[in-house]
Amino acid sequence: MTDAKSAIGIDLGLRYSCVGVCRHQDKVEIIPNEGGYRTTLSNVAFTPTKCLTGIDGRDHATTNPANTIHEVKRLIGRRFNDPEVQKHIKRSFYKVIKGAYGLPKVVVEYKGKQKEYSPEEISSMHLVHLKNLAESYIGTTVKDAVITVPSYFNDSQRQATKVAAHLAGLDVLQMIDKPVAASIAYGLHMNTDETNVKELTTGLKKEFIINHNKEKISHEVIKKMVKDAEKYKMEDQEYIKIMHARNLLKEYIYNVQRRMKTIGSTDKTRHHAKEIKKMETAIEAANQYIDKNQELADVDEYKKVQYQLEKLCVDVIAQLV
Repeated sequence: MTDAKSAIGIDLGLRYSCVGVCRHQDKVEIIPNEGGYRTTLSNVAFTPTKCLTGIDGRDHATTNPANTIHEVKRLIGRRFNDPEVQKHIKRSFYKVIKGAYGLPKVVVEYKGKQKEYSPEEISSMHLVHLKNLAESYIGTTVKDAVITVPSYFNDSQRQATKVAAHLAGLDVLQMIDKPVAASIAYGLHMNTDETNVKELTTGLKKEFIINHNKEKISHEVIKKMVKDAEKYKMEDQEYIKIMHARNLLKEYIYNVQRRMKTIGSTDKTRHHAKEIKKMETAIEAANQYIDKNQELADVDEYKKVQYQLEKLCVDVIAQLV
C-alpha cells in the first residue's frame, strides 16, 4: 500500500512549476525551492560542465539561450511536423531536430559534445529537481506523485508526461486536469455551491462548472473528481498497446534498412533491383501509414501492415544472401 506521506503533487507548468505535499487533512504545504520561492522555473540549461535546473539555470536563458531549454511542454507528446512544434521552433533559440520515428529532439552542447535529448528526457531532469526539493523538505524518499496536466492534453501528451515522470524515478498515481485540481483546491477551503473554472493554459480558454456540496467539499466529492479523471486510464492502457505495435513495426523497418546497408551493392542486388525497388516502395508506404494514422490505427491494423511487409522483405532478402 502506498505511503501517503511519500506522495507529492506537482503542477508541471509551461514556464513555472510547483510542488506540494498534503501531510495533514485538508492542508497542502507548498514546498519552496532553494531560493525560498514557491514556484520554480521550468528551464533546463546545459553548460560545458553541468546540467542546471531551477534557480541555477535561471540566468542562462539570456546568457546561454542556445543551450537553455524552455517550454519543452510544447514539444512533449507531439510529432516534429506538428504545427505547434513548428511554431515553437521558429520562436526558440535552441535547436530542435526531427529524431527517430518523426519525434522532436532538442540539440545542445554539453560537456564539449553535441547531445540530443527527447522532450521527455528534458522534462524528467526538471522533475528530478522538483523531486529532490520535496525529499529535502519532507525528509524522506519520494516515489509517488500526482501530476496536473492541461485539459487539452491528448493521450499522447499524457503518456509522454508519464514517461518523463518514470525517467525521474516517480510513479504517477494520478493525472488530474488543471481545472479539476483548481476546483478541488478551491472547494477544500470555501463554502460554495459550485465552482466556475477556466482553463487558460498557454492561451487556450476552456470554461466549465463543477458542482460542490453547500458545505466544505467532502473527500467523497474529491474521490469522484479523481475518478472522473481515471477515464484516461483505460485509454492510456490501450494507447500503450498501440504504441508497442507501432514501435515494433518501426523497429522492423529499421532492421530491414540496416540489413540492406550491410549487404551493400553486389551482383545479386543489381540482379534483383526490381524486387528491391518494390520492397523499398513498400517500406515507404508503411512509413507513410505510420505518419498518417498515429493514434487512429489500432493494434491489429499495425500487425497487419507488419505481416504484409515482413512477407515481402523476407523473400527479397533471402535472394540477396
